[in-house]
Amino acid sequence: MIKVTLSDRDKPVIDSVTSIFKAAELFECEIFDLFGVRFDGFEGLRRLFMPEDWPGFPLRKDYVDNDMITR
Repeated sequence: MIKVTLSDRDKPVIDSVTSIFKAAELFECEIFDLFGVRFDGFEGLRRLFMPEDWPGFPLRKDYVDNDMITR
């Protein structure tokens, strides 16, 4: 387990560990997709679960699902 504190809530960025642990690619893509954390040094960062055009990051506490509001 790795625990970090990110100072910029609007643009969270941390160094990638994929150069050390190749298997971290999947986990870093998942964290980016669901929380919006970007990883410096990881060129293949992409969404895994959500569509590429999905607005926001659904597991963040400040995420608002606009579809749920209009229902």
